[in-house]
This record gives sequence, C-alpha cells and structure tokens, in this order.
Amino acid sequence: MALKIELHVTNPDHTADVEIKKGELQSLQGHLAKLGSLGRAEDLHLLQGKAEDCFQLFEEASQVVERRQLALSHLAEFLQSHASLSSVLHQLRQTVEATNSMNKNQSDLIEKNLNDAIQDAKALESTAVSLDGILSKAQYHLKSGSSEQRTSCRATVDQLFGELERIQNLLGTKQSEADALAVLKTAFQDQKEELLKSIENIEERTDKERLKEPTRQALQQR
Repeated sequence: MALKIELHVTNPDHTADVEIKKGELQSLQGHLAKLGSLGRAEDLHLLQGKAEDCFQLFEEASQVVERRQLALSHLAEFLQSHASLSSVLHQLRQTVEATNSMNKNQSDLIEKNLNDAIQDAKALESTAVSLDGILSKAQYHLKSGSSEQRTSCRATVDQLFGELERIQNLLGTKQSEADALAVLKTAFQDQKEELLKSIENIEERTDKERLKEPTRQALQQR
C-alpha cells in the first residue's frame, strides 16, 4: 500500500494583521505631519510614541509573514519530494511482491533501486530536520491527515524509512526463496544426471552380457 500523508497547517496567518498595522501606521504618520505643522508639541510627542509602538508591531508581524512565506515554500517542495519517494517505494513493493521466481539480474536491479531510494530518504531526512526548525520559527504546527495529533516533517520521513525496511525484509525473503529453489533445481539436475548415467551403465552391461551368450544358431550347429 502506498504511503499517503496530508499535512494541515494550524495557527492563522498574520497577513491581515500586517495590513491593519500598515494602515494604522500610515494614518498616524499623516496625523503626525498635520500636528507638526500646527505646532502642538505635547500631542505630537504622544502620537510619536504610539506611532513607534505601532511601527514595532508592524515590523514584528512583517517578519512573521516573511518567515511563514518561506516556510510554506519549503514545505511545498518537501511534500513534493515526499510524494515522489513514496510513489517509488510503492512501485518497488509491487515489483518485489509480483516477482515469484527472482533471478540474479532482477535481484540486482531491485537492490540498486532500493539503495537509490535509501539515499533519497536520507537526503529528505536532512531537509525535514531543517524544515521543522523553519516551521517552528514561523509559528506553524503540522497535523497528519484527519488526526488531531501534531506531527513533523521528520516523522513523515521516519514512515518512509519504515516502508524501506519492510521492502528490504520482503526482498530478503524472496531472495531466500529463490536461492532455495535454485538449490533444489541443482540437486534435481544432479540426481537426474546420476540416474541417466546409471541407466547407461546398466544398458552397457546388458549389451556385454548378450554378446557373451551363445546364439541359438551356434548351439544348433554343435
């Protein structure tokens, strides 16, 4: 069965908050400009403090949005790679399961594809560890499928490694069965050759015995 994973991002996006703070900042800057021209220093000082607070919130929200945009971009790439590798493993499992009489060429090809998949999984694991850190900084949390439990990119790669191990075990079983069958075939062939050789020896001895026996005609002439 092919691995399937759906990752849902929790926590709302701060894009709307950023736009609100941006509007407030622009409004305050306009008021500051008007008050400055009117020369109301006490009001100007008060609004300057509020403008600075608003600007700080705007900067923080902007940074969160930037981190989230980066996280979502990396997450999309990760999920694509994950789905691709999952498809490869599904095909490998089907190939191994469908192979009843595995020869050396088939075994070597499957092992090569399996080793390639292992290397891809290791590379994806490294990406997953880094991406989990990026998602955490972006205040994103992942959920797998319909489950309410949180998951991580690393956990999804661990599932791939589990599938790889199961395919390796299945391949080992198939190889053992093929080796056992090859031994039986060799033993059968050896037994067959020995039987044929025994039959040939018996026939040769029989022919020799016949040559030694006097023919009916020779006995009559006596």
